[in-house]
Amino acid sequence: MKQLFLLTTLILVFISCRTRTEPASANKIQLILPDTANNGRAKDDLSNLEYRSKLESQMGFRDLRKGADSLEIRLWYSFSFSDFRELYTIRLCDSTCYLTYSKVYLRRIHYSVIANNPDWGSYNDPMVDSISSKTVLLGKADYEKVHLDSVWLLKAESELRLPDTLSFSDCDSYALGVADKRRFKYIRYHCPGGIYMKTHMKEVAAFMRYCERVMGLAGKRGWIPLEW
Repeated sequence: MKQLFLLTTLILVFISCRTRTEPASANKIQLILPDTANNGRAKDDLSNLEYRSKLESQMGFRDLRKGADSLEIRLWYSFSFSDFRELYTIRLCDSTCYLTYSKVYLRRIHYSVIANNPDWGSYNDPMVDSISSKTVLLGKADYEKVHLDSVWLLKAESELRLPDTLSFSDCDSYALGVADKRRFKYIRYHCPGGIYMKTHMKEVAAFMRYCERVMGLAGKRGWIPLEW
């Protein structure tokens, strides 16, 4: 299992070649993040971003908040009762586009872990246990249909005017991080399908369609069921 984890990590390292906006400079990436002032959902975004960043660091990924050499998209998907996370990574460089689909299994709370570190929590200090992944070089016809650049136009859940009473517990979650040489953006939704059924907001529908197109690239190769 450890050999599989190390091999997968090496592969991933090779492949990984009101809104508050922090201005870009010669040495600073523009961070496009929702304003957390009086916005509980935006605070959850930042907490979730830290969580995902810790996982990606353990997997050998560069921190997207530092930018990317070319357009890079990481879409995380999870369900409340699932024992793994799904990660879809797209890296576009000139006319070359790589797609990686990964299943990321996390360390669960266990008596042996608690015995050594009684304060350990799986969210504040997540641990990657194992990874299985597949990578393919996409043809131009495939990735052009996804309209990758349209990701910059998507709105996060925390940017929408949603009532505080609109919330869901057990459901699916999506976290989409994207970066290029100049900017980084993070977009997170919990139960977007439920939000859309309640609000019919076009911004939610646009996010769902984008995720469907990205995940569909893996589905076409039989890596995941098309009816996800």
